Order: sequence, then structure tokens, then C-alpha cells
Amino acid sequence: MKLRHAVVAALVCLASSAVAVLAAPQPASAAGIVPGAVLKLVNIGSGKCFLPVPQGDSNGLPVQQQTCQQGSAVQQWIFEPLGIVIFNDGEAPWYCPGCIDLGAEGYFISNLATGKCLDARDGSRSDWSVVQQWTCRDKHARSMVWYVEPGALTTTFRVRNFNSDLCLDVASGSSDDGAQLQQYHCTSGNPAQNFYQT
Repeated sequence: MKLRHAVVAALVCLASSAVAVLAAPQPASAAGIVPGAVLKLVNIGSGKCFLPVPQGDSNGLPVQQQTCQQGSAVQQWIFEPLGIVIFNDGEAPWYCPGCIDLGAEGYFISNLATGKCLDARDGSRSDWSVVQQWTCRDKHARSMVWYVEPGALTTTFRVRNFNSDLCLDVASGSSDDGAQLQQYHCTSGNPAQNFYQT
């Protein structure tokens, strides 16, 4: 009888431990992105991919959407993790005076073919500002440092700029080839601001 109670107690203890392990938070990438992977960045609204236009590795080339091409290196992007980046370099943003110590995982988003990073042109903090490619510098070059948050769907994410806090956005929500990638104030559920990797 004592042996049966001991076995039951041991099984209960083992089951409790298994539940605790399963319930423990598991590491996951931000909003479902795959850091370090070479993948296409696709807009959910248009179903299209992005590349610098005209194709080349010059600084300042605007990034536009185009129909996705199989195996196209110039349409593939890498989210390169930079560690936790503090918003506004430790200064409270105007919209959140108590947010001095808040931060998020920062990323360079670099193009496989050119090695250049997505960058908000001239460090702009304005709606409709062009997103271009530029030589990747360091995480203090905040116009090219981005963070990721969950999108409208479980499979999508939004990308925000650390310098402006604006969202990566397809101009006018266009589905046309050649539509400009820009930054624009974030709006909930906007397909032009929701992306996935493939």
C-alpha cells in the first residue's frame, strides 16, 4: 500500500513538473520574423516584394515594390539583430515622457545582393518620406535601425523606425510595381503596413 502511494505521489510530481515546463515562456523572435534568415519581405496588401531601383549598390537608391521573382537575390532581405535599442537614446519621446528606459530589439534590414540597409532618407521623421538603401553603419544611425511588432494577422508584422517611430508603408496602399516604400504614421490593420517573410 505504501509503495502504491509513493508511486502515485511520484507520478503526480512528475506530471506537475511537465506542466510547469510546458507552461514556461519559450524564446521566440519578435512578431514572428526570422532573424538572420535570407528571405523575401512581402507586403500583405499587394503580395509584392521589394528591391532598390534601379538595381545596383549605390547609396540613396529608393526601395520599391515589384512582383516577386523566384531566386532573386536583390529581393531578399536579412533582419540583422542589434540587441536591445533604447528609444531616443535614453531621452523620453515627446509622446511618452515616462518611456526613457524603454527599448526593443533593433534590426538592420540589409539587402542580400547589395549589402546595403533600409534607411529613412535624410533621417526624416515625416510621413511620406522615402525609404532608400544606404551603407549599414551602427545602431546609433537610428534612421536605419528598425523594430518589429505584431501585425494585423498572426503571420504578419509591422516594421517601425527607431528615429521617427513611423511604420514601413507602401505608398498609397498601391499594388502596382514601382510603388515606393516609405515611412508613414502607423494605422491599425493597414495592409500597406503589414508584412511577412517567405
